[in-house]
Amino acid sequence: MQIWEGVYKKRIAIKGKGKCGSMRTIVAYKAKDKVFFIFGYAKNKKSNITLEEKKVAKILAKEMLSYSYEELEYLIKVGSLFEVHYEK
Repeated sequence: MQIWEGVYKKRIAIKGKGKCGSMRTIVAYKAKDKVFFIFGYAKNKKSNITLEEKKVAKILAKEMLSYSYEELEYLIKVGSLFEVHYEK
């Protein structure tokens, strides 16, 4: 579900927990380019994010999606960001 341009709320299933035991994540996403995890929460602990959290997510998404690859490499190198790789 798109919250704002570039900001999406996605459900992540947890094996054996069902829909009520799942997690929600807020991500900044630009098709075929970049995805940034902003934050996550347990669906059974919190039903939705607040308006203030939506505003912060929008600000973070705009900033993070504007980074060049060189800026991202630097931020990863100095430990301000970390990269997650999917391995089968």
